[in-house]
Amino acid sequence: MGIPPISVILIMAIISVIGIALIPRLNIQYLPESGGRSVSISYEMRKSTADEMEAEVTSRLEKVLSCISGVNDIYSVSKNGSGRIKLKFDRGTDMDAARLQISSAIRSLYPSLPDDVTYPRISSSSSDKSVSLSYIFKGGVSSEEISTYIEDRITPALSAVEGVNAVTLSGVVPHRMTVTFDALQARTLGISAADIAAAFDAWMTDMPIGNVVSDNELLPVRLSIGLKERMDRMPVATVSGRIYHLSDIATFSFDEVTPDSYFRVNGLNAVTMNIAVVSDVNLLRTASSVRNRMTDVISALPQGISAHLAYDSSEMVNKELSKIYFRTCLCIALLLLFVLLSYRSWKYLLTIVITLAVNVLSAVAIYAVSGLPIHIYTLAGITVSMGIIIDASIITVDHYIRYGDRRYFSELLPAVGTTIAALLSVLMLPEDVKLNYTDFIRVIVINLTLSLPVSLFFIPALLDFLPERMKYRPVFVSGCKPLKKRDTIYLKYVTGIQSHRWIVLLVCLLSFGIPTFLIPDEVVKWRFYANNRETIDGVLGSSFALFNRALERSDFSKNPGNKKLYISSGMSDGCTIEQMNDIVREMENYLSQFDDIKVFISEVNGPDDAEIIVEFSDDVSRTPFPAWLQGKVTQYAIKLGGANWRVFGVTNDSFSNFVNVKMMSGEFTMTGYDYGRLRRYAEHLVDHISRNPRVSIAQIWTTDSYTPPSSFYALDFDFDRVSRNNVSLNPYFSTLSSVLTDRSIGRYIIGGRPVEVALKSSEKGKYELWDIQNAPLEIDSVSVSLNSIGSITKKESGINISRHNQNYEMDVKFQFAGSPTMQRKFEEATLDYMKSSVLPVGFDISSPSWSFYMDKETYYFLILIIVAILFVILSISFESLRYPAAIILMIPFAFVGMFLTFGLNEFCFDQGGFASLIMIAGITVNPGIYIITELKRLKARFPGKTSAELYVQAYRNKITPILLTLTSTVLGITPFLFDGPSEVFWFAFSIGTISGTLFSLLSLLFVLPLYSVDKISDVGP
Repeated sequence: MGIPPISVILIMAIISVIGIALIPRLNIQYLPESGGRSVSISYEMRKSTADEMEAEVTSRLEKVLSCISGVNDIYSVSKNGSGRIKLKFDRGTDMDAARLQISSAIRSLYPSLPDDVTYPRISSSSSDKSVSLSYIFKGGVSSEEISTYIEDRITPALSAVEGVNAVTLSGVVPHRMTVTFDALQARTLGISAADIAAAFDAWMTDMPIGNVVSDNELLPVRLSIGLKERMDRMPVATVSGRIYHLSDIATFSFDEVTPDSYFRVNGLNAVTMNIAVVSDVNLLRTASSVRNRMTDVISALPQGISAHLAYDSSEMVNKELSKIYFRTCLCIALLLLFVLLSYRSWKYLLTIVITLAVNVLSAVAIYAVSGLPIHIYTLAGITVSMGIIIDASIITVDHYIRYGDRRYFSELLPAVGTTIAALLSVLMLPEDVKLNYTDFIRVIVINLTLSLPVSLFFIPALLDFLPERMKYRPVFVSGCKPLKKRDTIYLKYVTGIQSHRWIVLLVCLLSFGIPTFLIPDEVVKWRFYANNRETIDGVLGSSFALFNRALERSDFSKNPGNKKLYISSGMSDGCTIEQMNDIVREMENYLSQFDDIKVFISEVNGPDDAEIIVEFSDDVSRTPFPAWLQGKVTQYAIKLGGANWRVFGVTNDSFSNFVNVKMMSGEFTMTGYDYGRLRRYAEHLVDHISRNPRVSIAQIWTTDSYTPPSSFYALDFDFDRVSRNNVSLNPYFSTLSSVLTDRSIGRYIIGGRPVEVALKSSEKGKYELWDIQNAPLEIDSVSVSLNSIGSITKKESGINISRHNQNYEMDVKFQFAGSPTMQRKFEEATLDYMKSSVLPVGFDISSPSWSFYMDKETYYFLILIIVAILFVILSISFESLRYPAAIILMIPFAFVGMFLTFGLNEFCFDQGGFASLIMIAGITVNPGIYIITELKRLKARFPGKTSAELYVQAYRNKITPILLTLTSTVLGITPFLFDGPSEVFWFAFSIGTISGTLFSLLSLLFVLPLYSVDKISDVGP
C-alpha cells in the first residue's frame, strides 16, 4: 500500500504501548450507570396549590432550562407549596459549564416569578447513592456521642476520598427535651400551646437590633432575653397579675427521639456508617482507598469505641469480575489453541496473537480517552469482539497467504459493516431498555472498526516482515478424495435444487413458523379459527410460537450477580414505625440462625415500608440453599403474622399476602399534553378497570410515587348551628390544637450542643377520633362539642403534578388478584381498549410493570429493521438485489436454532438473550458475504463455467476459513455456559449465540445456493 512494513509495525507498536500505559486509567465497575448525570432545582411558594405552582413557576422554569445544552431528559413535580425539576445530561457533558448555564438562566428569569417564590436551589448528582460499604460502631457511650465523634473526625476524612459520594449515619438515637404542659390547667388560665411556643421564641431571642457609638467605635447591639440555662424559669404569661413560669404549668423530661427510619446490618442495633460510592468511578479502587483510610481511623479510636467492616459491595464485584476475567482468558486460550491445531503453525499462531494484542490495546487507548466504563456488559462485548477479530484475522491471513493481495478487504468491509449496523440498530430502543446495551455496543463497534485498518495494513505488514513466508496448510485440506466426493454431491444438490426451490423455502417457512398469533383478536372473524386459535397458532407458528411463549418467562429486570432474597413488609393504617420495627426484628432473629447467609440488610422507613435484603456468598448462591431459605422464610412470614409480607428474588415463585393499598400489584402510566383532560381519562380508566371482579382497588397516583395520595381529616362546620350555639371558630381551633399539640418549638443549648425541644399536651395520648367528635371543649364559657356544630370526615388530598419532557404524567395503580399471566393479559386488553377507543392523538398509555411483554411487537419490528439495514448495505456492496436477498434469507433459518433452544427448554430469556438475537443477525450474513464475493471473483476469471460449478468452487475456497470462524465463535463463548442457566445475561447470551451460529451453518449449506446460483446456467464461449 506504499507504506513500508516496518513503519506500519512500529506505528501499531507505539499505539499498543500507549494502550498499556492507559490501562490504569480505565474506569472499572460492575454494572453500568443507572442513568446520566443530573441536576435538581427545587423551590418553594407557601400557601400555593400544586396547580398554581405548576402554572406560575414550574412550567416557566422548564421552558428556559430545557434549552440548556446537553439536556436529554427533563422531569418536574409540582406540589402544594413546593416544586422540583430534575435535568439529566448526556454522558460527557461538562457539568461545571452546565451548572453555570442553569444558574444564569434562573438568575435572569427569577425577577419575573411571583414575589413569594424562594430562590431556586441547585443540587447536582452524578449517580445514585446506594450503600457500598458499611461500618458498625460500638462503645460504652451513647449513640449520640459516637455520632458526634464520627461527624467531627471521620466523615471529613472519608469525604475527601475521590469517588465517595456520601457518608451517612443510621442507628443514632438522638435525645430531645420534652415539655409536657398540663392542658386542663393551661386552658383554665387561658394559656394555649401557641402562647407557650411564642414565649419560647421570645425567650430564645438573640438578634441584632442596631449599632451604638462608644469611645469613637461603632459597636453592634443585640437583643438577648432570659437566662438560657433555666428553662423552667421562662415566663409564659401574666394572669390576674401573676407571672406564670413554664415550670408552673409543665414538666420536663429528657427522652430518646423516635427514629423516622431504621437501618441495620445483620440485625445489629448499633451506629452504622454507610458510605456511598458514585457509580461512574472505579468502585474497587475507591473501596480500597476507603478501607485503607478506615484502617488508620479505627486504630486511633478513643478508648471504649470499636468499629468493624460489616458490608463491602466491592468484595462481590471483585469476585464477579475475577470470574469474568478468568472466563475471558479461557475463551482466548481456547481460540488460540483452536488456531494452533487448525493450522499447525507457531508462526500462524504468533500472527493471530500479535494481531489480537494490537487490536485490543489500541481499543484500550480509546476506552481510556473516551471514558468508556469497563463493566460486565463491556467485558461481554470485548469477549464477543475478540472472536470476531480472530475471524477477520483468519480471513485476512488465509487470503493473503494464498493470493498475496489485499482483495480480501472487499469482503471484510461489508462483513464487519453489517455486524456493526445490526448492533447500532439497538439505539432505536426505548431509553430504559437500551441502557444496558449501549456500552456493550460501543465496545464492539470500537473493536470491529479498529479491526479493519489492522487487517488492511498491519497483518500484511507483519506477514511480509516475517523472515520466512508461511505456507497455507490448514487441517481442512481440499485435495483429498473424500472431500472431492463431497463436492460432487454438493454440486448435484446446488444444480438440482434450482428447479425445486419451493421445497427448501417451504421447509424454512415451516421451521421458522407463520406468526398468526400476532394477529389481534378483533381481526379474527372465522369462528373455527377463533375457537381453536391456540392450537392453530401453535402449529402454524412452529419455532417462532415456541419462542413467543418462552418470552412469558423472560425477565429483563434481573441484574447479573449473586442471588438476593428480598423480604418486604408493611402494616395497615394506624400502626406505628416502632411496631413495624418490632416485627422486622423478629424476622431478623429468625434469619440470624442461618450461617450460610453472608449478610442481611434491613431498612424500616415507615409503618408500611420495610425491607430486608439477604445476600449469599458466591459458593452458597450456587447451592439449593437460597431457594430452600426462600421457602422457609415464606413459611415463617405466614406464621409470624402481624404484618403483610412479600418474599421473592431467588426463584421465579414469590409469596405475597399484601392487602395494603400502598403495595399495588400493577400500574398504568398515562401521558398527555393537557392536564385536565389527562385527569378525566385517568378517572375513566379507574372506572373501567374497577368493573373487573379481580381488581379490588384502583387509584390515581403521582408518577414515580411509592405512596398513595395522602389522606387527612377535614372539619366541616354547619354555620347555622355555629351561630345558634354562639361559638367563635378561632378560639375553638386554638383550644383544639392545644389539646392535640405534639411538635418541635426550637432548640435549646445543653452541654454546648443544641438539643431539640418538643412541646406536648398532657391530653395528647388520650384524645382519639371519638373524643374530637364528642368531647366538649370550653369556648368562652360555653361548652361545645364538634358534633353540635359540624362533623369530621376523612378525605384524600390531590396528587402532585408531574411532567416528563413537557408531557404531563400520572399513574393509575391497582390491586389485581390472580397469576402474573392473568394480570399480563388483563393489562394487554386494557391497553388495547384505551388506545383504540378512548385516548385521542396527543395522549398515550403504557404499563411499566410489563413493558417488555407489552412491546414484543416493537422488538420484532426492530429485527425487521435490522434485516432491512443489512439488505441495503449488501445491495450497495454487491451492486445487486439478488445476492443480498440470498444472504438475508439465511437469517430466519439461523433464528430457528435460537427459537428452539429457548422454546423447548426452561431457559430464561433476559438481556443476554436479546443481545444474542442481534449478534446472530449480524454474524450470520458474514459467511454468505465471503462466498458471494468469491463467486463474483470466479465468474470474472472463468466465464466458461456454469454458475453452479463456480458456486461450489467458491464454497470450496471459503469453507475452510468459514468453518474456522464459526468454530472460533462457538468456542469463544462456550466457557460462559459453565455456570448454568442461573447465570444472568451470560448464559442466555451464550446459548442463544451458539445455537444460532450452528443453525447458520445449515442455512449456509442449503439456503444460500437458492438464489446465489442462476436457475439456467449460462456457458460462455
